[in-house]
Amino acid sequence: MADHPSYEEGGVKMVWDAERRAYFPELDESVYNSFQNQFVATTESVEKAEEWELQHTPDGKPYYFHKKSGRTQWTNPIKAPEPKEKPAKRKVREEEQHEFFQLKDEDNPNVYVSGLPEDFTEAEFETLMARCGIIAEDLDGNKKIKLYRTEDGTLKGDGRCCYLKVPSVALALQVLDGSSVRGRTIHVSRAVFEKKQVDATRLPNKAKKKKKPKATQAKLLSWNEGDNAKMAKLAMIVVIKGMFSPEEFDKDPLYINELKLDVQSECSKFGEVKKIMIFDRNPEGVVSVRFEDPDAATRCISVMNGRFFAGRKLEAFNWDGVTDYKVEETDEQREERIKKWESYIEQEEERKAAASAGAGA
Repeated sequence: MADHPSYEEGGVKMVWDAERRAYFPELDESVYNSFQNQFVATTESVEKAEEWELQHTPDGKPYYFHKKSGRTQWTNPIKAPEPKEKPAKRKVREEEQHEFFQLKDEDNPNVYVSGLPEDFTEAEFETLMARCGIIAEDLDGNKKIKLYRTEDGTLKGDGRCCYLKVPSVALALQVLDGSSVRGRTIHVSRAVFEKKQVDATRLPNKAKKKKKPKATQAKLLSWNEGDNAKMAKLAMIVVIKGMFSPEEFDKDPLYINELKLDVQSECSKFGEVKKIMIFDRNPEGVVSVRFEDPDAATRCISVMNGRFFAGRKLEAFNWDGVTDYKVEETDEQREERIKKWESYIEQEEERKAAASAGAGA
């Protein structure tokens, strides 16, 4: 030991270990006990987690028993984790369940229509509403229109229409509100919606909103509805099919003038007529009438559609702004028509000459 004297380092006495040929801290009883206590505490903490058992006294009072050491204590040696408080679920106020909400006008493409005939069909409703714009479609390609019914399925005389473009709503308010359908005055207003009565605590996770395929929108927009002024103009033009047969003009070239006067006289009952066009070569017997205002056009359609004229059933509707009803003649057809016209003039002159001769005699 004389060759390897002890020394202190940091308050710890270092002694030479001849067997391991190195200096080591000298462990006195206090250091050893401190180390032993740390080890026991660590071991005991493991034992607590696995070997404590809940038991009861004969009178039912709970206590805890350590199976290895036989120790007992009243308090729970293993502290149970505190349960996490769940956030309070929001309760829906009763007044909220029946609350109406109004979309901003610039975001609302829906209109509500009332005063419809009780036997009005969805096809008729679609035709009526399409006068003011393109009707939106759902993801399955169905038109977003709805006629409301009672619980027994009877139509109530009102409905809703969703347009593809919001400007169509303003046009519907201008053109259709106060107009006549089968002799009944209908009313059109911006649609408002009622919140559904739901329990907010049972609301499902919000599903991702499906986006309408761009191809579908492009298809709907293949006819550009344009601005309100253009749509209002189309609402003033009525197309009537079945007014004549082209062969009638071949037999009597002056009949086109008579027909025009008849149409002018009849349609003036609905409002001021601005222009009449007769597509004399169209096999469907098409005549178009432009009125001064949309209400007159609506009244005309209501009366003329389904009416019989010269034994033919008429079909009346607004012009879609696209269809061209003019039928071009071939050169042969034109020559044939001129020959018939010349023949008609000759016959007319002969008739007049015969009538004059008879009067002179």
